[in-house]
Amino acid sequence: MQVITDQVQIAAIVKGKAINELQMAQALCAEFDNSAFPLRDTLRTIARSALKTLIQFNTYLKDLKKYPETAKVVAGVYVKESKLKILTGVVNKDAAVDIVLDSISSKLNTLFEAPPNTQGIGEVVRLFAGVCEEVKKTLDGLRKTNSSNPEIAAVEGLAFVLKSDNTVLSSFHDFCGLLGAYRTTDYGSLAFAPSSRARSAPDFNGRVIDRDIAVLLNPSNPTAPVAAGNTFFAPLLKGDVVRCIDEILGLPQGASISGTTSDTIWTLETLANMLYGNHSADRNLLLLAVAAIVSGYHHTTVEVGLTLSINYAPDLAYQPAVYTSLQDSAMLGTPAGQRIHAILAQYENAERNAYVYIVSDNSGNKTLYLIDKNNKTEVDQYKAAVTMNFVNYKKWQRISNSVLFSKEALKSELVPTLV
Repeated sequence: MQVITDQVQIAAIVKGKAINELQMAQALCAEFDNSAFPLRDTLRTIARSALKTLIQFNTYLKDLKKYPETAKVVAGVYVKESKLKILTGVVNKDAAVDIVLDSISSKLNTLFEAPPNTQGIGEVVRLFAGVCEEVKKTLDGLRKTNSSNPEIAAVEGLAFVLKSDNTVLSSFHDFCGLLGAYRTTDYGSLAFAPSSRARSAPDFNGRVIDRDIAVLLNPSNPTAPVAAGNTFFAPLLKGDVVRCIDEILGLPQGASISGTTSDTIWTLETLANMLYGNHSADRNLLLLAVAAIVSGYHHTTVEVGLTLSINYAPDLAYQPAVYTSLQDSAMLGTPAGQRIHAILAQYENAERNAYVYIVSDNSGNKTLYLIDKNNKTEVDQYKAAVTMNFVNYKKWQRISNSVLFSKEALKSELVPTLV
C-alpha cells in the first residue's frame, strides 16, 4: 500500500476517478441505447406504460372540483421537474393547474409515440416516481386531517391502465402500497434518517464544475453551468454519511442518498413485475439508474449503489469503485447482464480507477493510501471494508460523526490494518 501526501497528486487521483466513473456511466448508457441491447424494448415498454399512466392520471385530475388537492400537487411536481430535458420549454410555472396538466399531457403523448433515449427514459421514470410519491404524501396528509374527505377514496380508487391492450392492473392505492418500502427496513430507516443526510440549500441556477468533467457532459459548451438536478446542485455538508464515504474513498461528491433515486428503482421494479410477472423480469433493468442518472450527472454511482444495497443486500451489496459489484449472480446469468458486466469490468480495471483511502489532519492536509490492485490481500481487505451492507453502513455513520475523517477513526471502524 503506497502512502501519498502530495496534495496535488492526491487531487489528480481523485479527479481521475471521477472522470473514469462518468465515462463508465456514459458507456453503460450507450449500451442501453444500442438497438441490439437485449433489454432495450423492455425498457421502452416500461417507459410507455409510465407515460400512458401519467396521461390518464392527468385526464382524471382535470376535473378540479373532484380532485383539487391532488391536481394541485401533481401540477406542482411537473413545475418542480421542469428542468428535465424531456420537459424543456413545456411548463409555464405561473400557469393555472389545468393548463399545466394539458401541456404536460401533450408532451407525454409525443414521448409515448416516439420513446426517448436511455437518459430520457430515466427522466420519464423519475417523473412518474415523483408524481406517485407526492400524491401518496398528499393522500396520507388528507387522511390525518380529515379521514372522511371524499378525495382520498376517489383518487386511491383510480384504476391505472398500464398495458397497450387496456388491461387494468392496479388501483393507485394498491400500486403505491409498497412505495418507500426500502425506507421501512432498519437499514433504510437509518440511511434516510435526518441524522444521516446533510445538504446545503439547492442552487437551481447550476454550478460551474471542473472543465474536464464539463467537456464530457457537454462537449459543445463546456463552460456553461450545469443545470439543477445534477450531483453538485446541493453540496453535501459535514455529518452527511455519503459525503464521508465520498471523501475517504476519493469518490466524486454527489447529492447524498436520494429518495428520487430510490423511487426510480422502485418504479422500474414495480412496473416490470406488473408487465412481465413477479420475479420474471431481468433485474439488470435496475441498472438503468446508473446508466441514465449517473451519466446525466444527477447522482453518483455510490448513491445508486447504496440504494440497491438497501433493497437487495446481502445478495447485492455495492463496493464503491468495484463496479461489477452492482450485479449479483442472477444478474450475471442473462445476455444483457453479460454485456453490462463487460463494461463494468472494463472501467473497474482502468488505471484511473484507483482504490484509495483518504484521511485528513487538523490542518486539512490529506494523506492518501493507494491500494495495489495487483495485491489480492490488499484488494480483498478494501472490498470487505467498503461493502455497503448494513453493518458497514453503521460504521460509516460513526466515522461521519467524528471531528475529522481521520486515520484513527478509519482504523478503529473499518481498516485495522492501516499503518
